[in-house]
Amino acid sequence: MRHRVIRPSEAGGFTLIELLICLAVLSVLCALILPAIQQSREAARQVQCRSQLRQFAVATQSYISAHQVFPMMGGIAHWSVFVALLPHMEASALAAELGPFPIIKKGFTPNNYPHPVWMTCPSDSVANASRVATNYSGNLGVRPESKPPPTSFEQYVFDGVIVPTMFRSIPPDHVIDGLSHTAVFAEVLPRSASRPDWVTEYESNPTASELSATCLAATSTQDPQLGGGSASAWVIGRRRETSYQHVLAPNQRNCIFVQTSASSHPFCVQFVACDGSVRTANDSIDLAVWRGWGTRNGGEINGQ
Repeated sequence: MRHRVIRPSEAGGFTLIELLICLAVLSVLCALILPAIQQSREAARQVQCRSQLRQFAVATQSYISAHQVFPMMGGIAHWSVFVALLPHMEASALAAELGPFPIIKKGFTPNNYPHPVWMTCPSDSVANASRVATNYSGNLGVRPESKPPPTSFEQYVFDGVIVPTMFRSIPPDHVIDGLSHTAVFAEVLPRSASRPDWVTEYESNPTASELSATCLAATSTQDPQLGGGSASAWVIGRRRETSYQHVLAPNQRNCIFVQTSASSHPFCVQFVACDGSVRTANDSIDLAVWRGWGTRNGGEINGQ
């Protein structure tokens, strides 16, 4: 029986050119697929963050049903608005562990306290690397505290719905602009080396436009009086920790006295309206509309 000898030129396999072509095709496919995978993962993280905001919305409605007012943000020596909401978020045990509401004792350090999983958004690596940072804050409005600090409700200038405990709490019928037209909570980004708080100085009782111009013109980020960072501790009621303002458009800079809503999602932030609905605002939102969402009694019509 005769056997046919296969010449080398007739042997199977890829030539170098064919291999290079295959690698080029695979590279193109990876370049097309990977962004879609990353976008899909970010969309899932954004949905999870939205779900957490919805928990705050439900808890706020439960709090209002029990107390007939919006929860308060606390103060420098008080627990935050989120601690007040814990019993309405199936976290009464955690609220009891934190202890009585009024005064934070001397020597308090946030790291002594447990970190609930819903206080950070999975899209933000900075917040998730911290034990107590938060990606959510309560709406303080578009005005800063007056200088000198107000001593009576008549001098009150905060026009949001989550206000300090030194003032009178806000009942729903004081939201003149409508519950579906006013924000109560929104996403924020905690301060870090890459996210500084810019130093600002302002005159007594500035308008939102004056305050935003001052913030945007600030050039220095160093201030030994900062004493901590924005959104660095969800349990603390201090204004810079658990409140934000509608002075600047979403995802613009943070300044001392101007805490801005921001997120790690591309080109948008998510927020909760007083009626419990969760909304999305693009970075390009009209500033007047965004400020309208921030005030409870400004008379603006900001749409749905």
